[in-house]
Amino acid sequence: STFSFPEFSRKFAQFGFVSVDGVEHTPEATEEFVRSIGTIHDTYYGAFWVFDNNAEAQDNYHEDTAYSNEEIGPHTDGTYFPQSPGIQVFHCLRPADKGGETMLVDGFAAAEKLKQENPSAYRILSTTPIDHHYIEKGANPLFSWSPSRPVIELTADGGYAQIRFNPYDRAPLRLSLNGGKGLSKPEDIVEFYQAYQAFSRICYDPEMAVKIQLLPGTVIFIDNLRVMHARTAFSGYRQMSGCYLSRDNLMVKSRLHIEESIRLQV
Repeated sequence: STFSFPEFSRKFAQFGFVSVDGVEHTPEATEEFVRSIGTIHDTYYGAFWVFDNNAEAQDNYHEDTAYSNEEIGPHTDGTYFPQSPGIQVFHCLRPADKGGETMLVDGFAAAEKLKQENPSAYRILSTTPIDHHYIEKGANPLFSWSPSRPVIELTADGGYAQIRFNPYDRAPLRLSLNGGKGLSKPEDIVEFYQAYQAFSRICYDPEMAVKIQLLPGTVIFIDNLRVMHARTAFSGYRQMSGCYLSRDNLMVKSRLHIEESIRLQV
């Protein structure tokens, strides 16, 4: 009832995520509120989802760790799409009996830390294009593939444009043999894995993370180009709802409320 879009915009630009309290914890109310803020970015998961850790028996089940109760490490979503979803939205309709905390890691801060501590690894991850893919078998097979994008994508002036970090969906590296695309020689692949491991250690460092417990009534909006999310393992039944939003659509409106000095950086 007291929602302020200008305040939402400024906090989203500053922190890369915003949580909004006081939302009725039903899928219908959540979707209505989310659509009032921005345009949904639809994928093969559907426009708006309701899922739980018993989802294998449901029609919308996918072979994804989100449908389990396992721990999920820091990652960004949709690295296997040529256009990654811009904003991740979650609303926990029913929390787990134990565990299931959400972890948020600022990918831009992690990249900056890597740049200061390991310039060679930073150079490799910001200049080496790699593939990501999602392959699903079963009655409705899927093969989504995003080729040749770096883990740390920079803007023309050296700023941070996007973090694509998802060890779960990273495709095998390819050699440049017989005109194929990929790294030029085996030594380059070894160096890439060493750089990827160095960045992963930073992303998994507990001191880099903000831990929150998503509860009914609170909807969280995460900048998927910047902020990685993770989840601790949990026990008991847990039900979630959410969607992706078009970041372009939201920022068209948000930039009107953002300080001019940083308007072109977000």
